[in-house]
Amino acid sequence: MPYLTKAQEKAIYFLIALLCLSALYRQLHLFLNPRPAYDFSAADSQFYRQLDSVRAIYKQDSLAKALSAAQPLLTSQLQPAVQTQKSAIKKAININTASVDDLTTLPRIGAKTAARIIEYRNKQGPFVVKRDLLKIKGIGGKTLERLRPLIRLE
Repeated sequence: MPYLTKAQEKAIYFLIALLCLSALYRQLHLFLNPRPAYDFSAADSQFYRQLDSVRAIYKQDSLAKALSAAQPLLTSQLQPAVQTQKSAIKKAININTASVDDLTTLPRIGAKTAARIIEYRNKQGPFVVKRDLLKIKGIGGKTLERLRPLIRLE
């Protein structure tokens, strides 16, 4: 029981042969007349020039943003150091002879802490090393490091 008639089979064989011949012609034509390779160098150079300009703008913006963001932080971090240097320039305070008023001019030293320093000095005698200040309530390692350039022992 054939599904196609003889005329239909001949038509299908003809179409398949035509398709094969056209594919063969196309391949032969491409082989004999190759296309020149497209030169992307002009487009590439333009792309990379634009990319470099965008990167330069981004770096400038990033640097400007970073500096503007860091400005308050740097200022707040440098402020205590500047105050410490200004105080140190005035004159270092001898903690073995300083009064409450003199001691309260030091950073992080209030009236109560100054009174404790004088009380310790009266009970224990003069301070021998600056590290002895750590024995006083209210003075820790960070405070001592801030005070080191501002105090002296004599």
